[in-house]
Amino acid sequence: MPSMTKRDQEVIDHYTSWDPQDDERSADDIATELGITRQRLYQVLKKHDVPLKTGRPAAPIADPVVAEVGRAVLEQLFEARAELSQYRAKYGPLD
Repeated sequence: MPSMTKRDQEVIDHYTSWDPQDDERSADDIATELGITRQRLYQVLKKHDVPLKTGRPAAPIADPVVAEVGRAVLEQLFEARAELSQYRAKYGPLD
């Protein structure tokens, strides 16, 4: 783990005390208050593995229709790969 500087700790403390659900400020506003760019804010957070409070959460697909379409597409892809493999075994590589 990288060493924590006093400034990094100040940035992290300020960021972690911010609640984007109840606060109208953006990550840009938080960075400006700290006197740094948004990019630098995110660099410090990444350096110390601080989870982001903004952006899309990484979650499984909640919509069952979208999940089913994804499964169907993957199934067709695997079938096509198997057919291609059989073709190559019979006729050789594609040119």
